[in-house]
Amino acid sequence: MLQLVLMALPDVRSLDDMGALLTPYLLPVVAPALLAILGTWTKTRPLQYLGSLGLGIQGLVWFGGVFMLTRMASKVPWLWVAAPWYLHFIACYLVWPRPLPPPEADS
Repeated sequence: MLQLVLMALPDVRSLDDMGALLTPYLLPVVAPALLAILGTWTKTRPLQYLGSLGLGIQGLVWFGGVFMLTRMASKVPWLWVAAPWYLHFIACYLVWPRPLPPPEADS
């Protein structure tokens, strides 16, 4: 996603201009992963859930884009493997909050 966003941006002439342009475009790309990592690290389940959900939505967007491109271009059947649409789904599964174990009763 980051590479596609960088390719879609207009040519920039200096590093200051690039920093000003990248910030709003990269937030939706990087925020879900950061939320999932932060939620897992701090054991904050709502952040972990939001991050994982965001990664799943990014995976769906990637999947839709790859599907449209392979339907339009008949000579690139390898695009299903080359495009990293499945990485978002794997990350979403790995950071999805698991059910908490039941509390142990003191005897």
